[in-house]
Amino acid sequence: MTDDDGEPRWDGFGSDEERLSRQRQGVLNELTREITAGHELHGRIVRVEAFFTATDDVIVRLEDDTFALVHPTWIRRAERPGYPETTMLGSADAAKAFMSRWEERY
Repeated sequence: MTDDDGEPRWDGFGSDEERLSRQRQGVLNELTREITAGHELHGRIVRVEAFFTATDDVIVRLEDDTFALVHPTWIRRAERPGYPETTMLGSADAAKAFMSRWEERY
């Protein structure tokens, strides 16, 4: 689904637009604080790739060039085990297909 202007709600995937760099870094900083040893993403995120504008959900690229959906909690410190919630997505094509399906839900 799209926003009220007909634009997709996922923003940033495959883009290196300067306007996204501070947002990417801010979310990455928060995820670095939240994700502790034992979490499946600990030490594996190399970049925040896309932002869902209707929620705090983001797509991240991992060091093995796969992708995951993450819902930051914005707690500003280490999270308890199991958080932030994460869904492994796989390849870039799998991430894009996931984003298309996600759009339909909102």
